[in-house]
Amino acid sequence: MIGIAQAYGVPSMLVGVPGDDTFANYREARFHLWKDRVFPFLNIIIHEINGWMTVAQRESLRFASIPATALRQEAQWARL
Repeated sequence: MIGIAQAYGVPSMLVGVPGDDTFANYREARFHLWKDRVFPFLNIIIHEINGWMTVAQRESLRFASIPATALRQEAQWARL
């Protein structure tokens, strides 16, 4: 299982590999997993779905609130 997670770029801290912490904490590791790995895959999938869905619906899909990135988004809104 660890080999599969490493192939997809999952931070080792999230998989449970001891002593291989490259992030300051678990929250940072989760954020980077979503930002660097999950979002690019989701963008591809959503782009493909929107390609055939917008023909009939004239609307496109967008990301909803994701708990792993909620704190960063709230901080950005507070700065604005």
